[in-house]
Amino acid sequence: MLGACVIAAQPTASAQVPEVVGSRAAGMGGAFVAVASDSSATWWNPAGLAAGPLFDMVVARGGIDMSPDVAEAEVWRHRTSWFALGTPPLGLSYYRFRLTDIRAFDPIGPPQADRETRGAEVPVRSLAASQLGVTLVQTVLPGVHTGATPS
Repeated sequence: MLGACVIAAQPTASAQVPEVVGSRAAGMGGAFVAVASDSSATWWNPAGLAAGPLFDMVVARGGIDMSPDVAEAEVWRHRTSWFALGTPPLGLSYYRFRLTDIRAFDPIGPPQADRETRGAEVPVRSLAASQLGVTLVQTVLPGVHTGATPS
């Protein structure tokens, strides 16, 4: 009984916002790293381009809208636009992420009343980030590939 009370009294946990890069990755719930072999491998697993098609290109846009009644949701809207081009030796990609309706972050634990924590919050309602990268892939041994995307 005591164990059930302790578990029920725990605060809710929040995870990072799920990424929306690639329709196949979204369909697999983000469990895509090991099987990434199309042009979206420039984001998920650069070495996967070596096992992919001779040429693959995608221009896409995706998004997640979280319901406003989800109290734990820190971000309600997440938009992603991307362009990716992949061939076995190299890839080129551009990704743009935009998070909107960011809610204030509540720290876990009791509030501190010292001067360092009072009024230190900076209100941010949206955040955008872009990444341009060139992916280089090298076959080390048959079936063993290495890849990197310096951005």
